[in-house]
Amino acid sequence: MRSSNRKAKNDGKDKLRHNCLDIKCRLHSTLESNRTMKKILDAFSFFVLLLAFVIMIYYAYMSFFPFEIIRYTNQDQEGVGIYQILTPTVKRGESIRYISDFEKLMDIGGEMSCYFQDGLIHQLPDRSSNNPVGYHYEVRSIEVPLSLNTGEYIYTCTVRYKLTMGRVIDYTFKTEPFIVE
Repeated sequence: MRSSNRKAKNDGKDKLRHNCLDIKCRLHSTLESNRTMKKILDAFSFFVLLLAFVIMIYYAYMSFFPFEIIRYTNQDQEGVGIYQILTPTVKRGESIRYISDFEKLMDIGGEMSCYFQDGLIHQLPDRSSNNPVGYHYEVRSIEVPLSLNTGEYIYTCTVRYKLTMGRVIDYTFKTEPFIVE
C-alpha cells in the first residue's frame, strides 16, 4: 500500500510540476511577447519623433530660406523692377508699350495683380503668370482703360507666388511714368 500511496503522491507532484511548468511557460511566453511589443512600440515612437523632427526642419527651411524666383535687370533700392516705357504719351483706349526685362529662376506659377497709379489706384482684373524659366526680354503692351483721367501714371504689377507650407513671396514691377491725354 505504501508503494501505491507513494506513486499517487508522485503522480500528484508530477501533475503539480507539469502545471507549474505550463504556467511558467505561459508566463515566459507572455513576458516575451510583452518585450517584443515594447520593442516594436519603442521603435515606432522613435520613428514618429524622427519624422516630426524632419518635418520641423523642412518647415523651417521653407519658411526662412530666401528663395529667389525672379531677378529683375533694372530695379530700385527696394527690389522693385523698373521697366522702360516705349510710349511715353498715350490716349485713353490706346495701349502703352514697355520692355519686360527679367529672369525667372524657378518654375512656379503665380497670380498677377496690376493697376494704374496716379495717386489713386485703378485696379485691373487679376490674371495668372506662368512664364517659363529663363531670361525674358520682351516688348509688352497693355490697353489704357477709357475710364482713366488725363495725367501722369505708372503701371504697376505685383506677382504673388505661393510656396508650400503657406509661404507667399511677392515681386513687384512698375513702368517708368507715362502720360495719358
